[in-house]
Amino acid sequence: MSRWTVWLVILLCAGNIPFLRAQEPVEQTRAMEDLRFLLDVLEETHPDPYSAYGGKVEFKRKAQALLSGIPAEGLTSEGIYELVRPFLSELRDGHTGLVSPSTSSEQTGSRDPRYLPVRFGIAMDAVFITRAVAPFDELIGYRVLAVQGVAIEEVKLRAAQVFPAENDFGAARSLVWVLRSDRYARRLFVEADGRLTMELSSPDGSRMMRSIPFRMTGREYREAQWVGKRWEGMVQDSAPFSWQLLELENVGYLKVQAMEGREAYEEARSADRQDLEHWVTRYYGRYMSEPVPEGMNAALGAIPCFTRTVDDLLTAMKEVDSEYLIVDLRQNGGGFASLATPFYLLAYGNEYLDYEFPDLWATVISPRYLEIFGTTIEDLNEDWGTSYQVGDYHLQRPASASESTDLEEYSVGLGRFRCSLAERVLALGGEPLYRPKNVIVLVNPMTFSAGYTFLYRLWHLGATILGVPSAQSPNAFTDATPVKLPSSKLEGWMARSAQVFFPGDWEKGRLHVPDFPMNWEHFGRYQFDAESEVLYALELIASGAIGDAQRK
Repeated sequence: MSRWTVWLVILLCAGNIPFLRAQEPVEQTRAMEDLRFLLDVLEETHPDPYSAYGGKVEFKRKAQALLSGIPAEGLTSEGIYELVRPFLSELRDGHTGLVSPSTSSEQTGSRDPRYLPVRFGIAMDAVFITRAVAPFDELIGYRVLAVQGVAIEEVKLRAAQVFPAENDFGAARSLVWVLRSDRYARRLFVEADGRLTMELSSPDGSRMMRSIPFRMTGREYREAQWVGKRWEGMVQDSAPFSWQLLELENVGYLKVQAMEGREAYEEARSADRQDLEHWVTRYYGRYMSEPVPEGMNAALGAIPCFTRTVDDLLTAMKEVDSEYLIVDLRQNGGGFASLATPFYLLAYGNEYLDYEFPDLWATVISPRYLEIFGTTIEDLNEDWGTSYQVGDYHLQRPASASESTDLEEYSVGLGRFRCSLAERVLALGGEPLYRPKNVIVLVNPMTFSAGYTFLYRLWHLGATILGVPSAQSPNAFTDATPVKLPSSKLEGWMARSAQVFFPGDWEKGRLHVPDFPMNWEHFGRYQFDAESEVLYALELIASGAIGDAQRK
């Protein structure tokens, strides 16, 4: 599992946990049972729960200190969350953590969370204001140098203690989330009294101090008239995926905001995923105007197919002989990596099927893994032809996308995706429907998990990457597994797999720097337009730089 970024999911989920639960005390013995349960799950589920702490002995020492931190009078669930949070953040794992039980900022003295009237963006070398509500719109483009007198680099480190970060741009993403509302900002700056004071630098280099209040309710924040440039050459669509042909240079454009669609859910159903209903219900809440239909067949049948979107896009590009395709993954926090399968097959065909990707995977066959897939260790071994025991690691290194050289045999497996994908691939005979000559992938720190996996595979297939690095480290932990503490009822996620996308290259395994990285000055070139990455890509296309730089 991976989603919107897993941590955005966690932020959204937090709003559904009754606030009173955060205030009910959990007696010491029960709180200790919760922590022991969490530690046991961490050790039996996570691929490597020890290294980040300095080894198993140091892990046990810190775990004991955690248990000793529970006072005799017990803790509220919020108190348990605050106790555990810095411990789990040491993992530097964006797929492992707990959900804050608070649904409001009542604990900070406000009935509801209050939000800043500014939004932030991230460049290679800066965190800056991208949008604002009047009168703060005069600050658009200003770079943040310090908050409450603390240098921005130190603030990033503090923010990574609230939302775990896997690399420097994960820390920047955590900072953006933390500064958004007083609920999280007060965990960094207890002295903040309804406002934050920032040291800012304007695009022309002048500096100023500005106090910005947490003045907006959640509803006001969502419905506000945000000021900021947005290029009008694009159709704005909130669906998880959409496409268009950009009139300027006749470039194809595919926006994938989430790795969610019917194909992914159909595959999950074929694998007997026990959490499918949760995913489908949330999909309807986010993207559909009607309630979830009764019965899984009806529910899945109403969800759009990514296959159709890709088919329509590539057909339109073929008709006008478009050589360039922009794949926009800037806000793609993940979901199901398998959703990208239709794109690989229809845009690359045998080129994808025959490609030998170098990534390595290790998944712990834990009790929770067996629970998610509704199986037993005996049934799993029979299905896989293995002799695993609970606790063993399932190690994978895909030789190529297809284990079969026979297209018809391979297409049988594609039947699990539905949406006529298997029929379409068979009809093409392994050839792509249309192979764009140049593929440009847009990325930013919000690109995460399965969203980053999509980028990684396209990069291997020759795509050019443009933007700001993903918060997802290529060599990291993934596949978040739900966990719920028995007494406090705190909920969260635990990674069950390790992915190594750059074996032997641990520098790139920590941070995948784009082929065309974007600094603060790049965004300033387009007046900090929300579509600056698109405009930069189009500029490079027009100049011929993308085609010349296309990797082989």
